[in-house]
Amino acid sequence: QVTLRGKPPKLSTLSTRPTLGGRKTVCTLEAHQNGFRFFTAKKGKVDIIYKNIKHAFFQPAEKELIVLIHFRLHNAIMIGKKKTLDVQFFTEVMEVSQALGSVNRRHGDAEELEDEQREREMRNKLNAEFQNFVKKVEELGVGLEFDIPYRELGFYGVPERNNVFLQPTVHCLVNLTESPFFALTLDEIEIAYFERVRFSLRNFDLV
Repeated sequence: QVTLRGKPPKLSTLSTRPTLGGRKTVCTLEAHQNGFRFFTAKKGKVDIIYKNIKHAFFQPAEKELIVLIHFRLHNAIMIGKKKTLDVQFFTEVMEVSQALGSVNRRHGDAEELEDEQREREMRNKLNAEFQNFVKKVEELGVGLEFDIPYRELGFYGVPERNNVFLQPTVHCLVNLTESPFFALTLDEIEIAYFERVRFSLRNFDLV
């Protein structure tokens, strides 16, 4: 159980994956003395102890449409009716931007420019809010550091079922945008086996 502190760092109006109740729910994430607590108005609460977090990631919305915080756990926890090793908190940039822009709708190029400007401003605002939360959590001195993916070193691959954009971080190779999530700890790799490597091919298999 999480030990509560006075005024904890928190992020509000977040979506979660997996959801607490099957449907999309809006929750609040708080950082306390020994772990995170996230809760919704109706679906109750879930605690994540810091010691159970294997990797913590912060991925800002650059070319993606969501800004997110993601935890890969050592031991699976129950969320809703499912056990999971991955817990993600995110906000959709487009959804918030469109909600703000739906008040005054006009047509034509001017409207498109306004939409682009609104989306850019919302992207920067959300990135700053998440980054501020991450910084406050790291300053708590609980030994938790957030890994940020290097988008410029990313490439496409098929780690599970779908072709997704994979990005390296300091400690991992990840896909945090599409489900099922992928987080491979680089320190745990002992042997890399390459197949179908030819000069005439752009793709190869790697185990």
